[in-house]
Amino acid sequence: MFAAHPFSGSCFHPKFRSNGSLCAAVLVGRYNNGKVWAISAKNSATGTEMFGGDVDEGDLTLKDPQWGTRYSLVNGAVVGKWCPSPPILGGLIGSIFPQQGVWVPMVREQGGYIEVLVDVNAKAEFEKKYWKGILDAQGKADGGYY
Repeated sequence: MFAAHPFSGSCFHPKFRSNGSLCAAVLVGRYNNGKVWAISAKNSATGTEMFGGDVDEGDLTLKDPQWGTRYSLVNGAVVGKWCPSPPILGGLIGSIFPQQGVWVPMVREQGGYIEVLVDVNAKAEFEKKYWKGILDAQGKADGGYY
């Protein structure tokens, strides 16, 4: 399902809503050539905001303003060093949290709106096993407890 938001300017951080029930933290921007991009608004190390990070149009990366990690705007992979700043604290955070990329949703612009493709069933799929375990604490459904 595509969630839409009006867009003007070069970079903004909306909370996309679809049918009033979906909310996704997405950072959206526009390259100098007019093409739009979108990436998770939370970094993968500690989940802090990436709004205000530097976009490198040559490398197609976004630099996390807190830890200095560069993420690809194409696939979300870490490009370069993991948590390089600040010098001592960044290294500590980088050793505690494993290196991983961030979510890069499909994005398009249509009729003055930016549309981001969002999986509305992701939360339910993620929690499916958990809720089964809680509701079936005795393991009677699959014998897992015995």
